[in-house]
Amino acid sequence: MYDTVRFSCDIGRLDAAHLSKRGWTTQRTTRPDGAVIDKAILNAESLPRLTWYDSGYVTAECSLPKLLRGENVSLVNECDLPLAFKRVSEYVGAAIGVVVDVADWNLARCDYCYCWQVGQHLPLYLEALSHLHLSRHDRQTVGAGTVAFHSAANKLQFYDKHAESGLDAARGILRFEATIRDTRYLAKQLKVGRTASALLTDKNAVRTLRYFLVRLGLNEERPIVSKAGALERTVEEFGVRGAEKLWLFAQLYEQYGAKAKELFYSRNTFYRRRKALAEAGLLAWHNGAEDVLLPALVIHKLLE
Repeated sequence: MYDTVRFSCDIGRLDAAHLSKRGWTTQRTTRPDGAVIDKAILNAESLPRLTWYDSGYVTAECSLPKLLRGENVSLVNECDLPLAFKRVSEYVGAAIGVVVDVADWNLARCDYCYCWQVGQHLPLYLEALSHLHLSRHDRQTVGAGTVAFHSAANKLQFYDKHAESGLDAARGILRFEATIRDTRYLAKQLKVGRTASALLTDKNAVRTLRYFLVRLGLNEERPIVSKAGALERTVEEFGVRGAEKLWLFAQLYEQYGAKAKELFYSRNTFYRRRKALAEAGLLAWHNGAEDVLLPALVIHKLLE
């Protein structure tokens, strides 16, 4: 449920020379206003990447699956976190010479993730997802293996885990990651603290990932059909007259996203039609064989 996280805490000023003796690389930069900023970095391979700022803040960033297992194909769940917190705390403490518990540190970045084994249908899923839009996010496709949605606050991506990792265990796996950069807002929405122990729970991961699936317009109860199947289902769901409106809307939405609201529709009409198609599972479709049904992307309740 979790991948890369960045722990952050104000531990006060440290002696840069002392850090240098412990293997840190110190940097000094001068801002345009003449202010001098000191920073120190300790970036050992496969261990948390540490950064100290002269403001007193230390950050520790690492992939929790790689920390615990040496790879990030297997999911890390809440039951695995005590060991992860212990290892990061011991490493950070040894690096700065101060006893710490990163479970009580704030998170400056939080990656929630989930995997589906979809086998040979992986390319069709990625193609279907490439038709979707997310408000206030820029959509980007990278080759045939990744569909991403970017904003200043977060980044969502669906991708071929085998192509990314090269590991046989990842063949046929569709990976979904939600990288949250604005963890203050996340903590407020979840009504929890901003610490690692408060944010990194399976319940919070499931809730956040489902929230973004819904915002994208995916329906956990509806399979993803072919384009021909989507037209047929639109007629079945809404009748011929309703389908005439909604099918055109679907094509315009796929092409323009939220801009269709400004170009062609009133705000109310736009959101009413988008909601109708999302509830019917018709915002995404694939261009494969007409009889291929892609099971809905469900984050199983067993993990709650």
